[in-house]
Amino acid sequence: MEVSLLGKLKQLGGGDLIHAWDLVSAYHTSQDSVHDAKFIKYTLEVDKNKNFRNLPVELEPKPFFGQVRKFIVLTVSAQFPMQQGTGEEECVHSAHEQTIVLAAVAEAILTRKNAVGMVYFDVKSSDLGAATEVIDASTIDCLAGHILDTKRWACLICPAVAAKFKLMDESGGSNQ
Repeated sequence: MEVSLLGKLKQLGGGDLIHAWDLVSAYHTSQDSVHDAKFIKYTLEVDKNKNFRNLPVELEPKPFFGQVRKFIVLTVSAQFPMQQGTGEEECVHSAHEQTIVLAAVAEAILTRKNAVGMVYFDVKSSDLGAATEVIDASTIDCLAGHILDTKRWACLICPAVAAKFKLMDESGGSNQ
């Protein structure tokens, strides 16, 4: 198994370029970046009966918002024995390699939702002190912009695009 970290991930098909806060050094020098591309909207399956232990697990999609801290790429190799022919012939091993992309995300704690559906979060909860969870990068829907509105941060959601990604190295070049 091989593990690597990425600072950027690009959605294929004209999608968003998402930056990882911990690995893209430009954000550490200027926190007021014009193109802030580290906040995302992602969807996870949650149990809608989580408060009722006697009811069966019933999963439903729920949107979350957060700040991407790191992209983790796992390349897993496995060999499977395959028998050719019949009888006592030799087994041939078939190699299979799979790449899994994960994102470490500091979840933004939503504080309220207004009448038109715009969500707000507290910047202190989503900046550097929030708990980090690791999610499958394919659950990322889009970038979520944020603007300061009356001492609260409002989320601006970009349209969702296909959740296929192109791996980017630190300089912006493609790894795949």
